[in-house]
Amino acid sequence: MARNSSQGGKKYPKPVWFEDHEMREEARIFLDEFWPEGTTPVDIEQIADVRASLDIVPMPGIFRAYEIDGFLSNDMTSIFVDEGIAGGATLHRYRFTLAHELGHWYLHERLYEAARFADVRDFVRFRDELPAKDRANYEWQASQFAGLILVPPDVLRETLERALDRARNAGIDRIDLANDALRDYVAEWIGRRLEVSASVVLRRGADDGLWRR
Repeated sequence: MARNSSQGGKKYPKPVWFEDHEMREEARIFLDEFWPEGTTPVDIEQIADVRASLDIVPMPGIFRAYEIDGFLSNDMTSIFVDEGIAGGATLHRYRFTLAHELGHWYLHERLYEAARFADVRDFVRFRDELPAKDRANYEWQASQFAGLILVPPDVLRETLERALDRARNAGIDRIDLANDALRDYVAEWIGRRLEVSASVVLRRGADDGLWRR
C-alpha cells in the first residue's frame, strides 16, 4: 500500500510510480476497453461521455480565474471544462483536456477518494495542498496517459510513415527529422489527422524515439 503524504494536517496517497512500459500498458488496456474499434482520430468525447459515463460540463471563466482548463469532480462522475475551450477553434485543447481528466479518472481513484472538494475553488485548494512533487507526478501521469490514448504508438508510427511517403513523393530526397523545420511540418501534418496539437505529436514522437531516425 502506498504511503501517505501530509501537508497542513491533510493526508493524501502518494502517487504510484509507473515505469514507461507500465504507463503504455495502462493506455493500451484503456483503449482496448473504451475504444476497441481502434479508429482515428480517437473520439475522446464519446469515450468520456458515453462509454465512461462521465458528464462533460462547460463552465465559464475557470481558466481566466484559476488558470485551469478543466477538472474532474470529487465523485469522479463529471469533467468540468472551461467553456471557452469547448468550441471548435480550440478543439485540440478541448480534446486533450478530456483525455487528461480521463487519465485522473482511470489512474488516480485513491487520490480522489481521499480528497474533499465541492466546487472549483475547493478543487484548487485541494490541488494546492498536495506536496509539489506529488502534484507534479499526478499531473505528469495524466498528461502522459492523455498523449498515449490520443496518439497511440502504433498509430503514430503508421501516420509518420504516411507523412514521410508524402514528403518523398513531393521530391524531398533527404528526410532528416532532426531538422526542426521538417520535424515541425511533419508534426503539424500528423496532428491535423489525429486532431491533436503539433506539440503533443512532438512530445509523443520524442518519447518513442521517432525523431532520431
